[in-house]
Amino acid sequence: MAYTYRFYCFSSPTAFAAAWEAAGFFVDNGQPVLRNGAMDEIGPDMRENPKSGWFVNVAWPNGAPASLESFKIDPAEAMRVFAGWDDTGPLPIVPETITNFQARAILRSMPGVNPGKTLLEDADALVKSIGGVALDAWEYANDLERHSAIVLALAEQLNLSQVELDDLFIQASKITA
Repeated sequence: MAYTYRFYCFSSPTAFAAAWEAAGFFVDNGQPVLRNGAMDEIGPDMRENPKSGWFVNVAWPNGAPASLESFKIDPAEAMRVFAGWDDTGPLPIVPETITNFQARAILRSMPGVNPGKTLLEDADALVKSIGGVALDAWEYANDLERHSAIVLALAEQLNLSQVELDDLFIQASKITA
């Protein structure tokens, strides 16, 4: 599959979300979501003599939508581009769901926030402190959805960025029982 790479600059995160939604894409709690392709939401340019704005890079699997063209910038203006940006191969697609087993296996393999613990131990402790339906979902759901409330809350509490969470889902999806 060939990807179309676009580099965008919006005036603010709110402007990004508004343009994203106006283009017909999903926004969850003010956060733009890309269901196919890859998105790298960078934020403000912190370099010396920065271009002002909110930077976002997108790899579109089926061509870039015309409705966002007015926000497009030249790759040379982008703070960073996708690793290996040369249009020669597909970018990994972030899966919408992973199995509970895959989630636990990947979290077990990662160092935790707390010294001597794994991310799985940290996540278990957090969910147990919440209890109720969240605990039931964590322990008994067959699948975990990338954009579910429990996954997003755990990522925040475990200090995982959205990019790190995407990578976690990509790596977990490769694990088999």
